[in-house]
Amino acid sequence: MRALLGAAPIEKFVISIGYEAERVQTHFEEIAARLNVAVEFVCSENWSLGNGASALAAEDATGEESFLLTMSDHLFASDLVARLIARLPSPGHVHLAVDRNKSDVFDLGDVTRVRLSGERIGDIGKELSLWNAADTGAFYCTKALYEALREAGRSGEHGLSAAIATLARRGNAIGIDVTGRWWEDVDTQAALRRAEARMLLNAASKGNDGPIARYINRPVSRQFTRVLVGKAITPNQISIAVFLLACTAAAFMAAPSYRTLALGGLLAQLS
Repeated sequence: MRALLGAAPIEKFVISIGYEAERVQTHFEEIAARLNVAVEFVCSENWSLGNGASALAAEDATGEESFLLTMSDHLFASDLVARLIARLPSPGHVHLAVDRNKSDVFDLGDVTRVRLSGERIGDIGKELSLWNAADTGAFYCTKALYEALREAGRSGEHGLSAAIATLARRGNAIGIDVTGRWWEDVDTQAALRRAEARMLLNAASKGNDGPIARYINRPVSRQFTRVLVGKAITPNQISIAVFLLACTAAAFMAAPSYRTLALGGLLAQLS
């Protein structure tokens, strides 16, 4: 959600739920409250058929306008989303963000593969032998997606890839090149650890860091962030705690003792 909000003025999120619906809805309601965004939930009774069935359940909620569609287990940098939505899909078309750098895909065996001809998608699927880009799980869609989902469903195929393949056969599926922009498909614990490490690294780096910040402050900060990010602690609370820590450091450094001066210096560095 943060990546999407950072890239575009999104007015509403529509979340398709099915498996453990109540638990998932509660989770996203908490996130929506923190981010102060509107969320609408749609229930997919046929979610077990495939992710295409879950997407189809959102048809009434998205209406006639173009919309972003993302996989809930994919993470994106906001610049990837910004690149995707910079170009509005033509009527009857769907755009898919694709990554041409295979070497940076974490799990090549599981990635959804895309065969591009120029910018047009020729085919898509996990079993393609000839492919030149990876499906990042971010789509910019018109209502044509729903028509393609229904068409694929009549053939017994209920995955999003089947709908994109249907559109591709008509020349209506476009690949938007987002190579070099960060994304991650989080299917396993190993992928989760990699995504966490990359997010922390990206969030805690600045080009003008000096050696103390680069080799001491940033690495320590990342470990604090790793612990605190999932806790119910607000930035304001952290700011107050750091202010009090700085005041304590100042008090120690004001005392007439080398020991308290050294302790004050350590507290100041921690602050």
